[in-house]
Amino acid sequence: MEKAEKKQGDIGTLLIEAQHATSEFHSLLAYTMDKSLHCDVIIATPVSLIDHMVRESEESSRVYKLIESGKISPSDAIIHECVFWLRQMADHLGYILHYSDVSNYDVNFQVMQMMQKFERLYLQAVALQTMIRTPRKETLPILTQFKNVIIKEAKSLEAFKLEIDELIKTCAIATTSPPDLLEHIAREAHHLWRNLEEDRIT
Repeated sequence: MEKAEKKQGDIGTLLIEAQHATSEFHSLLAYTMDKSLHCDVIIATPVSLIDHMVRESEESSRVYKLIESGKISPSDAIIHECVFWLRQMADHLGYILHYSDVSNYDVNFQVMQMMQKFERLYLQAVALQTMIRTPRKETLPILTQFKNVIIKEAKSLEAFKLEIDELIKTCAIATTSPPDLLEHIAREAHHLWRNLEEDRIT
């Protein structure tokens, strides 16, 4: 019993520390984005990418609160993960396109097609979020089917990102992409399908 209480206390302390760090990071990003939008600073990083990171820090704060509450159904988890991460996945493809040289015609075409696909899937997730109202005590077949589609597409996207990452690392494609960007966003695609398979939020 004493060990269990200590473990719970350790988790609580870690959550508080994580929330504090996330809040500071969020403030810095939001400040930088505001300065950039007012043209007070000129930075190489796209403003939309800063916003992307701001949204991720806000998502982290939401996840901390959900972990603390311990109250979330499998359906809530599916909808939550899809609504947040599908937009991020579409963003990722936009950034790949942003850094890719115009001469990469075939790769750019593939990226554009996948970006449009994930934008449509995001809109579908938003629609399901409002159609399947709380409390979500059961997982409806329409949501299960959607989840399975997203798992398949997220796995395909992860593989595609790693393929592009290999091309970049072997200098087999013209791009100005930052080092390891593709590897990082591939991990986030993995995070999405893994969480969906396990009906959880992390």
